[in-house]
Amino acid sequence: MFLEKPSFPISLELGQAQEKVSILLEKKHWKNFSFSTSTLIFVPYWFFSYDIFEEDKKTKLISSGANALNAFSREFEKNISDLEMLDTVSKTNSVDENIEFRVLQSKLSEQEAREIIPIKIASQENISRTNLILSGLETFFVPIWIITIELQERVISLRVNATTGEIINADSVPTREKGFSELAKETINELATPKGWFEYSAGVISSLSTGVSGKANSSELDLQNPDVQILILAIVALIVIIWVAYL
Repeated sequence: MFLEKPSFPISLELGQAQEKVSILLEKKHWKNFSFSTSTLIFVPYWFFSYDIFEEDKKTKLISSGANALNAFSREFEKNISDLEMLDTVSKTNSVDENIEFRVLQSKLSEQEAREIIPIKIASQENISRTNLILSGLETFFVPIWIITIELQERVISLRVNATTGEIINADSVPTREKGFSELAKETINELATPKGWFEYSAGVISSLSTGVSGKANSSELDLQNPDVQILILAIVALIVIIWVAYL
C-alpha cells in the first residue's frame, strides 16, 4: 500500500515494542500486567524550521530552531522533530500490505499550519509573530505503536515510536509503591551473597551507631569488634524471621 505522504520507517516490530514497555513497567515496580490491544498508526506531522530576529538599526538573528506539529492533535512534539536529524533513516511511501495499521488524516492544511505555527511559537517565546520566519514546512507520517496495558485495576495506553523505539508518553505510567513483603524479599536477595550481606549489614550498623550516639562524625566501623559482629548477625536473623512470617 502507498501512503499519501512519505513516512519514517518501521524499525520496531510489535514484540520489540512490547518488550520496551515491559522494561519500563518493571522499572516502575509493576509486575502483574498484561497487554490487551496493540495498533500501529501512521500519524501526520508538519515538520518545520524557524528563525527569530529583531530589528533596531539593523536586523539581528536571535535564535533558530526546529519542531514538529502533530497535524491531528495540533500540538508541538519536539521529540518527534528530532527524527529529521537522523541520517540513518530514509522515508518511504510504501507500507507492507501484511501489516495491519491505521492512517490518521491531517486536520490541518498547509495554509492553516502556516498560520497556527507562528502564533504558537510567538506565544511560547513571548515575541511578535512578525519577528519570526517559518521555513522548510513539510508533512511526513510517523509510525507509532499504540499499546494498551492492563495494570491491575487500571488501563493505560502507551505510544511507542516505531522508528526510534522511544516511549513517547512514558511519564503517564505511575510508579507503584512496593509492599512490605516485596521489600523484605529484595533485602533477602541482596543478602544472598557474602558481599551483599557484608555491605548491607555494615550500612545498617553504621546508621544505628550514628543515630544512637548522636556524636558520630564518620560512618566507619570496627568490623573486627565482636560486639559489632554479633549485632550484625542479630539484624540478619531478624530480617529472615520477618520474611518467613510474611511469605
